[in-house]
This record gives sequence, structure tokens and C-alpha cells, in this order.
Amino acid sequence: MTPAMDNNITRVARGHYTIHTETTIDAPVGQVWDTLTDFDNMSNWSSSLQHFDGDFHLGGTITVTLRAMGMTRKLDHELTEFDAGRLFAWSDPFLLGMTDYHRFLIEPIDENQSRFINTDQVKGGAAWLIGRPVANSTMKIYQGFNTELQAEAERRHRSGR
Repeated sequence: MTPAMDNNITRVARGHYTIHTETTIDAPVGQVWDTLTDFDNMSNWSSSLQHFDGDFHLGGTITVTLRAMGMTRKLDHELTEFDAGRLFAWSDPFLLGMTDYHRFLIEPIDENQSRFINTDQVKGGAAWLIGRPVANSTMKIYQGFNTELQAEAERRHRSGR
């Protein structure tokens, strides 16, 4: 297993933080995408993201089932970016007037290795007051998700699934 790399939080401005996490996965892009979008089995390997449902295309509305801090919540999002096999993203209000911009991107390193980049932003609303702690908490969740995705995609790749 390849270790996670380049994880950071950047303060862009007062009340605006970016979260960047990424990991190298020893599996091809297609395998990582198939694992990430196998929503019916996501809860079997992910402790945070449990399921996605809805219109999975640009402009489509999806419902994300998320488990964090001991709670399970369902959040609706409109996909603002979508490139099948490569990326999807949304940007919506989420708490106390704050807005996120959550993005999943898979890039090829070579034919058997991929880079998974999981980013977000916290801005607006109460972000001037609680943006840093929210970003810190979010980054920990994303790092855990990245590690779990990495393990599952590599397991599936090794088993030929």
C-alpha cells in the first residue's frame, strides 16, 4: 500500500479555507472509478460515505448518505462537474451559511497506478468563525475515506474484480 501524500488546509482569505487530500492507488483509473461509484457496496468499505443515489450526471441531483461524528445524514447536492470515469463535484450550502465545493478527481499515473484527489472548500457564513475547525475535521474524514478507497480499489484490482 502506498502512503497518502500532499494533504493540507490553506487559508485563502478570512472565512475561506481549501482542503486538499490525495493518495496514490496501485490500481488503474477505471478500477478506482468503478470502486468509487459502486454505490450499493460503498457502506461495506467506507466508514464515512455510505451511499450515493440520484441522477449521476452534470446538473443531476444526488443524495449523499454520510456518517460523521456519530451521526448519519442525507444531503442533497447538484453535480456541478461530471466527467464519467474521471471526476465529479458539487457546491452547496451545508452549515450556518457556509458553502462547500467538494470534488473527487482520479488521474492516471501509469496504466496500473492512479492518483485520487479529494478536495473541498469551506467559505461564507460562519466560516470566518469556525472555518478552520470545520476544515480540520473535514480533512481527517477525507484522509480516512481516501485510505479506505485505496485499500478497496487495490483489493479489487488484485482479485481481478
